[in-house]
Amino acid sequence: MYVDGNIDGFNGQLFFDENTLAASYLKASVNVANIKTGNSLRDEHLQNANYFNAALFPKIEIASKKLYKKQSAFEGLFDITIKGITRETMIPFQLTSNGIDALFTGTFTIDRRDFNVGGNSIMLSDRVTISIIVNAKK
Repeated sequence: MYVDGNIDGFNGQLFFDENTLAASYLKASVNVANIKTGNSLRDEHLQNANYFNAALFPKIEIASKKLYKKQSAFEGLFDITIKGITRETMIPFQLTSNGIDALFTGTFTIDRRDFNVGGNSIMLSDRVTISIIVNAKK
């Protein structure tokens, strides 16, 4: 079974200049309480200690460490923190800009067990695909 969901409430800082990637950065978080899967009972269940433990770890955080140009797109090494556990993850992303508005999109996969989410459940896939969409203004 495939479960789709989203997390609203992105809060962060972004500075991006494709000509000076060494000075560019993203640091952001989302509230675990904002996880929505379309099923309120499942959403509530995801807040408990076996999953995201929202009472103890209310935020999921991401911070760039290094950004790279990759042909017509970009890639970044990011620290992702879930349940107080931080892992480095490479995230490819694209930038679409009209000079005023910028849209950053990227998709990557993590192993939920690396962050102690869901325990050893055989009902859950270990691999979780995450898509990030960030709208920004200059």
